[in-house]
Amino acid sequence: MPKSKIPKPLEVPKVKILKTAEEICGFVKEDPKLINQLVSEEGLPAWKRKNNGCWMALDIDLFAWMISQRNRYLGDTLKWVEKSLSTPK
Repeated sequence: MPKSKIPKPLEVPKVKILKTAEEICGFVKEDPKLINQLVSEEGLPAWKRKNNGCWMALDIDLFAWMISQRNRYLGDTLKWVEKSLSTPK
């Protein structure tokens, strides 16, 4: 008798929660004193509950933010590199 195909459960990535300005800014290599500015002006995905307590962020959100920052500041450079890598020699 053939086995019925049971779908595999979705794999949920392991997410790390960073819980202080020092941890968050250490992860993205920024000065913890600038966390308010990074959140308000640069869109750093970190928050405080009801504007008090400790800062919190998810590592996957910080990865995405770092990639968006890279693309924002190196966009044209990245296009040039991609083009040069794809051009046959």
